Amino acid sequence: MARECSEVYRIRSKGIRMVLMIGCILRGTHSAEQAISYVTTEKREFICYPHCNESIDKIFEYLGVTSIQEMSKCSTQEMDNLVDIVKSLDSNFTVDQFFKAFNLLLMKEDKKFPINL
Repeated sequence: MARECSEVYRIRSKGIRMVLMIGCILRGTHSAEQAISYVTTEKREFICYPHCNESIDKIFEYLGVTSIQEMSKCSTQEMDNLVDIVKSLDSNFTVDQFFKAFNLLLMKEDKKFPINL
């Protein structure tokens, strides 16, 4: 059951913000410039449950997988393209950081998001 957009969560982690913005770029809702601003902000940001879920789903769709366990099966080309997007937002952000944050976000989603990510 979808939650109302009035249910929001504070996002403190730069990694989580990066994952969310990659999903937004892939969905076409944000530009790279907007994503950079969001990712690099020092203040806590908020996101509602449906938008977070949409970002996760879009990343899975982009990679052609349906779960984190299938990530090793995804196309090398799509993975390289995803990494290029990440690097265009923050050249110091590592692939490992991205996938750790993505995995953390998935675990939080499964637990229906505690208040602070």
